[in-house]
Amino acid sequence: MLIFTFSLFGICILLSRAGLYYSHNPLVYPILYAFFEVVGTTTTIQFWTFANDVFDSRQAKRLFGFIGIGGVLAAIIFGFGGGYLAKVLGVENLLFVCFIITLVCIFSIYIIGKQNRAQLQQILFNSKKKRKDTITDKKRGVKSLSDTGRIFQSKHLRIIATIVCIMFIATQFIDYQFQMYVKSKYQGDELSAFFGYFIGFSGLISFVIQTFFTTKVIELFGVVISLSLIPIFLLGITGIFLIIPKLLWS
Repeated sequence: MLIFTFSLFGICILLSRAGLYYSHNPLVYPILYAFFEVVGTTTTIQFWTFANDVFDSRQAKRLFGFIGIGGVLAAIIFGFGGGYLAKVLGVENLLFVCFIITLVCIFSIYIIGKQNRAQLQQILFNSKKKRKDTITDKKRGVKSLSDTGRIFQSKHLRIIATIVCIMFIATQFIDYQFQMYVKSKYQGDELSAFFGYFIGFSGLISFVIQTFFTTKVIELFGVVISLSLIPIFLLGITGIFLIIPKLLWS
């Protein structure tokens, strides 16, 4: 499934580049932006699902943190690299770089899947059997909760889902305001270069925090207070901008 998704995205990337070349319709850009938002969300979900299928719980505890740091390092490398390539190749031609990265992902997934074929086939068999048992229960009139139903029955999971939803909405608002502000300062390739360098420096700061501070902060203050630091920080910054709006546009 993951290979199919990346293959579809790779084709869409090439079609998007062709659309930018043959069409100068301004609607192409918001459509392309929305497309990559979907790509990011979909591939992230499928990647961690695939990782959960490949690794058992003991391996996950040992490796998932390392894999997460790999994502941060990727943001650093491709952030700074994207900022440089935007000036050298041009913004539109960065889609070819995205296509090459997609091919690398497809090849990597194929190799990992080949090495864990027996395990993945067993998971697929269990999934089909569970789906078949659910259909049989429905025919017999036996009520069985789906995975979604079990999630919403848990108060703890409902709270987590609510927190994630609120954080997502807040992040989208902040991201939109930030992009509008940056767009008023930069245009064209300079805009893409700025975002590339911004992502690179953000990834660098995130790497330092996750590597050297996150564990110590959690051990010192606990999980609840540690999770509260981000919304407190955002609330404080937002309050400062509301009191002194000139700081935002200076």
